[in-house]
Amino acid sequence: MYEEEVLGKTYHFENWFEDPISLDYVDVVQTGELVVESGYEVMAHTQICNEISYIVSGRCTFFTNGKAMEASQGDIHIIPKGSVHKILADKDEQLRYTYIGFNFKPEAKKSGINEILEFYNNPQLFLLNDKNHTRTYFNQLLSEIYAKQLLNKIMINSYVNQILIHIYRIFRMEGADNYHQSVEEAKVKLIVGHTTYSVIRYVDNNILNIKSIKDIATDLCYSPSYISHLFRAKMGITLQQYINNKKIEVSKELLKDERNSITQIAEVLNYETVQSFYKMFRRSMGCAPVEYRKRILKNEAESL
Repeated sequence: MYEEEVLGKTYHFENWFEDPISLDYVDVVQTGELVVESGYEVMAHTQICNEISYIVSGRCTFFTNGKAMEASQGDIHIIPKGSVHKILADKDEQLRYTYIGFNFKPEAKKSGINEILEFYNNPQLFLLNDKNHTRTYFNQLLSEIYAKQLLNKIMINSYVNQILIHIYRIFRMEGADNYHQSVEEAKVKLIVGHTTYSVIRYVDNNILNIKSIKDIATDLCYSPSYISHLFRAKMGITLQQYINNKKIEVSKELLKDERNSITQIAEVLNYETVQSFYKMFRRSMGCAPVEYRKRILKNEAESL
């Protein structure tokens, strides 16, 4: 039985709580992160709690109450309690996803969050893409559960609330684009120099997809020369420098995982060649990506 369960799993950080974590409005039953090989199947089962699954990378098909839904990076899937559910990873690529299972406490009905209760218990939509924003919340929650530091239950409560409310907002607005557009429009009315702010937010949220300043200008309906000039005047550095800095930040995180080859990282960040990635990384960090990875892994090993 154990061999059947682990077959095809590359990595599984599972937390099944015999005594659920009791928070303000919910009891957390389980939470974790799973990486499986292509073609792996999470067998059909009946949900004993509400569950949210979030695709970090790869593709799969969710089957919930007989309905098949294809999902890929950034997709959020809501699985109500009592549903019959299974997952089939794509036959051509590895799947990585995070999840949280929870039940609402009786006192939640008296807390003024009836809309959220209704949404998770009886969702009208089961699948939407959030442009990778939810991943941050899940990373924070899992890190807190990993670390088990002082006052961690308070932090867990905060992160779970953020996940539930953030996802509810996205589904209520019928997609991340509509939700984040409404947020940006509200900020634009209040912030002086909102064009520069819009550029910063665009770069931060789309760093894995940016190939050139022209792409940014096209999507934001400005000319490349205008946003480049404005950005430098407001920020004191060029827009290209800001993009390069953000890519280096992301590459440093990707380098912490040995499963990510240098070539893959260069491709994910849209560098023209591996050599151009090496050159930019060395210029910024003073060492090659391989040397940085060795240093980080050594420091982690010594801290254990």
